[in-house]
Amino acid sequence: MASLSTDEDPLDRLEHVDTDAENIAFPLQGGSPRADSVHKVAPGTLIARKYRVERLIGRGGMGIVVEARHRDLGARVAIKLLLPQVMSHAGVVDRFMREARAAAGLQSRHVARVLDVGTLESGEPYMVMEYLEGEDLARRGRAGGPFAVVEAVDHIVHACDALAEAHARGIVHRDVKPANLFLTADPDGVPMIKLLDFGVSKMIGEADGDLALTQTRMILGSALYMSPEQMRSARDVDHRTDIYALGVCLFRMIGGKPPYMADSFAELCVMVYTSEPEPLCALRPDVPQGLAQVIERCIARDPEHRYPSVAELVRALAPYGSETTRAAAAAILRRHAPELELELSAPAPGSAGGTPGRPGPAHSARGEAVVAGALEVGRRQPSRAAGIVAALVALVALVALGALAYAALR
Repeated sequence: MASLSTDEDPLDRLEHVDTDAENIAFPLQGGSPRADSVHKVAPGTLIARKYRVERLIGRGGMGIVVEARHRDLGARVAIKLLLPQVMSHAGVVDRFMREARAAAGLQSRHVARVLDVGTLESGEPYMVMEYLEGEDLARRGRAGGPFAVVEAVDHIVHACDALAEAHARGIVHRDVKPANLFLTADPDGVPMIKLLDFGVSKMIGEADGDLALTQTRMILGSALYMSPEQMRSARDVDHRTDIYALGVCLFRMIGGKPPYMADSFAELCVMVYTSEPEPLCALRPDVPQGLAQVIERCIARDPEHRYPSVAELVRALAPYGSETTRAAAAAILRRHAPELELELSAPAPGSAGGTPGRPGPAHSARGEAVVAGALEVGRRQPSRAAGIVAALVALVALVALGALAYAALR
């Protein structure tokens, strides 16, 4: 397994290629005006008789993404296509269509829009999405280093807008990470985040028929952002696994590295279950203590000790964002949690922001406590022995998962 301790996530290396690789990914096929298969999607050919391919945007282990234009309207789009070699894997097409349905059903401007779906003559499905100019936050972080605190908070609040709607519809993303947070700009040139890739999302209560394939991909690509409960079982998680991932993203964006780093998935599981991360303030002394506490609560080991909803996380983050983001946070709360009031001043330690792993009281506009009191630290944090047992369970599950993945690939 590739090392997880590098600054670049393993799957990120697969999902981005330079445009000079076009002739490798797109061998020109003389006399092939239409894209009959992925291997014939050369620049200049047509997909669905209306989208003319212009260039390769990226290539991953599961598929490719190309830039194209609508032949009649001239509109620029991005088209995702599955590679023929993955079509034989059970559930992969269903997962592709799940991504399309999940994204198409969301109205947030912070979700990359899905415009159309279809199938090539050879059977490979394709998905037409809005074309975005910019870069994902993983690439942005590698090129520019740690983010300014206000900028990082602004980006995460944008992602929260998308996730708040998804969670309200019963959709858990399960793959929130910087590579899936795309930094672009709105028509006025204001920076904004678009949430990508609902391919491993799930509906609450939905069974994962393609569990082995899904988990194998997530372990390779997203292990650093997986919650402890997702390490155990991806099928049983709820929206709080996305809140954990948002906390890890924010920690990495500000601190320059994730809270846990390891050389293997097994080692990472043990670290997550038995150790505490390096304090964010030790990596960035300029980080407000209240914001550090918000992040610590997001990545609490026990999901019961995290923020109970994305809306409550937005309320806690708003004082540390820009004025524009505070206004956006207020709009999110009006749509998804009207009973919560937005505090525009930074909360004192132990107040609305809570202490690490310790939820503080959240009050409605009527002054009624939504989350009342606090639990004792000893009741909240699992003991080291319990953590080791849980880690061993996770390792046993990993071995079983590897066997399932091996059998599926055969």
